[in-house]
Amino acid sequence: MLKILKPISTNFKELKKLNVFLEKNKIELHQTVYNGIIYFINGKFYKYYQEGQYPASLPPLIEGCYVECDSNGSTDYYQE
Repeated sequence: MLKILKPISTNFKELKKLNVFLEKNKIELHQTVYNGIIYFINGKFYKYYQEGQYPASLPPLIEGCYVECDSNGSTDYYQE
């Protein structure tokens, strides 16, 4: 049995705001099995990164940067 969030609940309203923000700014979130969460914006994929760590949840609880990756989350796709 599914436990469905009621549209009048605070959590539903907050999640809806998040989805509206992502859609308005044309940001897509993707998740791969091995490479965590991938952001797709303006035709490019990025991952959040710091010191070898790729968080699997949002928002990341570490300070870091975004690194370009491919649609599978690989960061070395452009390396020779």
